[in-house]
Amino acid sequence: MSRLFTNDSRRVEIKAVRSGAAYVAEIQPYVAITAVERSRLRKVAIAHDGNASGSSTLSTLAIYNHSASQWENHSTSQWETLDGPGRGVTGDRRFDWSNDVSPTDYVSATGEVRLSVKATATSSIRTRTDFVRFVVDY
Repeated sequence: MSRLFTNDSRRVEIKAVRSGAAYVAEIQPYVAITAVERSRLRKVAIAHDGNASGSSTLSTLAIYNHSASQWENHSTSQWETLDGPGRGVTGDRRFDWSNDVSPTDYVSATGEVRLSVKATATSSIRTRTDFVRFVVDY
């Protein structure tokens, strides 16, 4: 999605669907790198700018950890912190994350690095993602 390449207020909006008693909106931007890049990988970094509608909306950014085969966020002490869940982030907010200790943990065997931008609420909402940048240093 080229619209996410520039932080210019031209957002990709995802409308929530009902999931049980909650409404959930999620987008999963990703990037793919080659096997050679993965073998030389020194650092993975992600920058995100966006928000969600609704003052009671819970927003979470998570990165897939292929080493642990689980979504990582900061729900409990065993999970790595990315961002959230934050309540009521209705104005654009920038978030940056990087890992230079074990960057290959976040890259699949096929070279994919995947981010989840997710919002949940008790009424209809939208995620509004303005900017996502993946940086891989090798």
